[in-house]
Amino acid sequence: KRAPSPRPAWIRTHAINHGRSTIAFPVVDDLATLLWTINLGCIDLNQWYARCDDVDRPDYLHFDLDPGTADFERVRDIASECFMPMCYGGGVRSLEHARKLFNLGVEKVSLNSAAAEQPALITELAGVFGNQSVIVGVDVKRDWLGRPRVFTHCGTKNTGREPVEYVREMEQRGAGEILLNSVDRDGTMQGFDTELIGEVTRAVQVPVVACGGAGSVAHLGAAVAAGASGVAAGSLFVFTGPHRAVLINYPSPCELRDAFAPTAVAA
Repeated sequence: KRAPSPRPAWIRTHAINHGRSTIAFPVVDDLATLLWTINLGCIDLNQWYARCDDVDRPDYLHFDLDPGTADFERVRDIASECFMPMCYGGGVRSLEHARKLFNLGVEKVSLNSAAAEQPALITELAGVFGNQSVIVGVDVKRDWLGRPRVFTHCGTKNTGREPVEYVREMEQRGAGEILLNSVDRDGTMQGFDTELIGEVTRAVQVPVVACGGAGSVAHLGAAVAAGASGVAAGSLFVFTGPHRAVLINYPSPCELRDAFAPTAVAA
């Protein structure tokens, strides 16, 4: 029996599949809960991954841990239990941080605040580990004038930068992928900001994964139709019904195929 983590920490996980869909696993309040859930079979990542065909199989599992410094011990625990490709975000501030994470089994690292404050780090990481290993998270919310702006530090610090111009620079710096999060939509389950998705995806050539607002499988298809290479969700797979009861749920393969069928996406 594994002892619980010494303190609660929100762990957001996204299973990301480029070009067709992105499926997320639930948010849990500490690492032990996540690992017990996997190991007890409530969410068997390994069996699920083996059952998936090319349409449903994700490219990797994305973990967002506490901001600050990278928690290498926690990453080691997760990597030892999760036998599928994974991405780490939270506290990556140097080449050595990234090197340690890759040595622990991480396949991609995600930068958010560090990308805005140390953009040269993106180029450095891409030069050593390759563009495909570097993701830049872009948190967008509207300022007091209603203008979409890029925010950092968990959505608390306004950079004053416009999203399209910002993602273009991130791509030029070496980012191999953009994780685009609409802070205003996050957790609302009212649908993605498809206008924002369209503007950003038209501005760059690298894959853009949309996050923030998924409340139904149809919303996932709408984000892909807007231009996203993949989509991520959390609340969709945790809360059920008008009272948002906690019930871990997951769309069936048929639901996913219908949502991402060419006719559905075109509609």
